Amino acid sequence: MVKQLSFEKTSGWGGKRSGAGRVNLSGTPNHMKRPVVNLKQPLHVTLRLKEKLPSIRSKVLLREFAQSIKSAKDFGFYVLHFSLRG
Repeated sequence: MVKQLSFEKTSGWGGKRSGAGRVNLSGTPNHMKRPVVNLKQPLHVTLRLKEKLPSIRSKVLLREFAQSIKSAKDFGFYVLHFSLRG
């Protein structure tokens, strides 16, 4: 009976690699679970609008934004500070 030969182990080939796989060009989020949010701990949140949308800094949208912040308190969400940038 003939014994099967094996290859020597080489490092750096095979297995998961950081940056491997297709790049997400669709802009859709992944489907991983978000971490649990502790309502007693402050969070820093950054939001970005899509291009070609009207600016939130206009009087009408700024008024709507401020009203949304006030009504968020009904859900236990408090905004301590916000900054709208162009």
